[in-house]
Formats: sequence, C-alpha cells, structure tokens
Amino acid sequence: MDDRPDTRPEIEPYYWDQEGGWEDLPILNSKEKPDLIIHDPPYFDKKAREYSKDSISGLTKQEYLKFLERFFLFLRKISKKKTRLAFINADWRDFQNCPAVRENPKHAILMVAYHEILRNP
Repeated sequence: MDDRPDTRPEIEPYYWDQEGGWEDLPILNSKEKPDLIIHDPPYFDKKAREYSKDSISGLTKQEYLKFLERFFLFLRKISKKKTRLAFINADWRDFQNCPAVRENPKHAILMVAYHEILRNP
C-alpha cells in the first residue's frame, strides 16, 4: 500500500528490520490484539529490482524463508489464539514474460515451503 498521508493518514509506512525487533509495529499500540492479520510480503527474488535495496525480496531463498519464519512466530506471540492470518502470495505462470517452464527453480519458492513454516509451532 502506498504511503499517502494527505488522503489516507491511517496507512503508515513501516520498514522491516530483517533481524526482528518489531516492537515498534503500529499494531502493538492498539489496546486489543488483532482478530485478522493480512500479510502480503514482497515477492521472493522476482521483483527485487523494484523494491528498496533493503527489501527481503533480495535475500537468498534460505534467508527469505528464515525471515518469514521469525515473522510468523512474532505474529503468533502478539495475536489472540484464534486470530486468522491471511497470507497473500500471488504468482502467475507467465511472470514478466517468462513462462513457468523456463523459470529457474532455485529462484522459486513453492507453497509447501510456506506451509512447513506455518505448520510448525
């Protein structure tokens, strides 16, 4: 979401520290824990050139997944037991004019990897 302070002051930009230490996350200022968390992380690798140089998109595959694992554990800690997580991870077969069969598997993360992270307590 774009930072538009004039028309959408409720949208606050937040820059992630890749090592954790997210105690300044705006949601933590609320009196209640969230019922729903919508998480739409930057794409892994595919759009790294379009994100800031400090984006998790530019991490290695292992570092990217490790970041998400730490982040999901953090979300579990700050959430209610029945909080729902909407994890948005869209992709398409012909990404930036590269058919899926020509994509480099080393630069891709399958849904099973995310499932493993979320499945482990």
